[in-house]
Amino acid sequence: MSNFLFLRVGLFENISKELIKRNHKCYNLAFQLGELLSNAYTSQEYALFKVKKGNEYQIDDDELLKFPIFQFQYLRKILNTKPKEEIIQEYKKYMYVIEEYIEDNNIDIICVYNGSNWIEQLAIYIAKEYSLKVLYFEEGYFRPYTITCDDKGINYNSSIPKNREFYKKIKVNSSKFDKYLTKPINEELINLEKKDSLSLILKKLIGIIGYRLRLQPQVYIHNSFYDYLKIYLQKKLIKFKDMDQIKLPENYIFVPFQVHSDTQILFHSPQINDMLELVDIVVKYVNKFNKATQNNYKVVFKEHPKDITRISYNKLFRKYKDNDNIIFLKYFDTHKLIKESKLVITINSTVGIEALMNYKKVITLGNAFYNIDGIVNHCNNIDKLDTCIKETLNSNLNRELVNKFLYYLRFEYLIEGFWGCNNEITSTNIADKIETLI
Repeated sequence: MSNFLFLRVGLFENISKELIKRNHKCYNLAFQLGELLSNAYTSQEYALFKVKKGNEYQIDDDELLKFPIFQFQYLRKILNTKPKEEIIQEYKKYMYVIEEYIEDNNIDIICVYNGSNWIEQLAIYIAKEYSLKVLYFEEGYFRPYTITCDDKGINYNSSIPKNREFYKKIKVNSSKFDKYLTKPINEELINLEKKDSLSLILKKLIGIIGYRLRLQPQVYIHNSFYDYLKIYLQKKLIKFKDMDQIKLPENYIFVPFQVHSDTQILFHSPQINDMLELVDIVVKYVNKFNKATQNNYKVVFKEHPKDITRISYNKLFRKYKDNDNIIFLKYFDTHKLIKESKLVITINSTVGIEALMNYKKVITLGNAFYNIDGIVNHCNNIDKLDTCIKETLNSNLNRELVNKFLYYLRFEYLIEGFWGCNNEITSTNIADKIETLI
């Protein structure tokens, strides 16, 4: 029997209930008002009520500032500023609360979603100090019917092997691969509906009001209520949008934009800071490649749907408006862009996985969990991107190795389940996976 600490109520309610059925104990230290509506845990306390003046975790400011906390990176890389002293002191107070809660309840295992938010990072640090196991959860790479549960981390930090030799030994069940790579084996999952985005927006609004009234800490800093509302409306209205009318060129390289504030960019893109740099770099080296090889490859860029209402790239569009080799798209079928391309260049997007599923050659420019020799070509020196493009286009894709990698990822590493809403199938599968890791 283990004692679990969950740090996100809404995401873990059914998992907690399933683990309790199996004689484990599940605790929740709540940081947001909305979490107090849950009754899915053995015990629950509100973190704010445990904060006391003078009680701070003993850690140097400089050491705390080294934590891979999303809020810190967002302030530094997006807002070009530094974390305020009061934020650092607040985090120390909550570290004290988390440590005390772990000790009082004999916590063995901490479960976090993504793991980059400040709450999770503070808990992860303390878990390491106490030699506790941490389980990281995220939506899987074959969405919406897979989930990640890993005791090392997610994405580039995950336990997914990056050794080519590992995948050579994977045995593929061809019929299973062909039938279920992108759909669930358990057909009941198909009929589940994802939680409506509006309910999530309302929870965010409660959180913002709670923060303004000093009834909870500021959990998120990167999106305002207005941002969430715009994203919600974008999702609802996109089906009514006219697709970009364009005839795709015969030979082109597809480059998908990524969310400007995503952890994949903030933490795992050491060579490229943002999409502006991505465009400039790719255009420069594709031009260099074209001149050296007397080719005429075009480059097709597509904005990420989540950023369309939040980030304006008009300055970028104006810069390249007279360049006939560059195409920018907002509303276009990503699958078609992948399928008709000759090559996909990405920083570390999951679009790279979709490209592999379509047996497209892929170049990565950042730290991706699928940076595996023989599967993608990772360009770790931007100044040699033109050479990398030439090598990749002239190479033969090892389809057998790609299939082995995709098979391992889908059927051996990921959990089958639907993260979008609480359901027994998913919670049972996740609980089974958890018990193999503890």
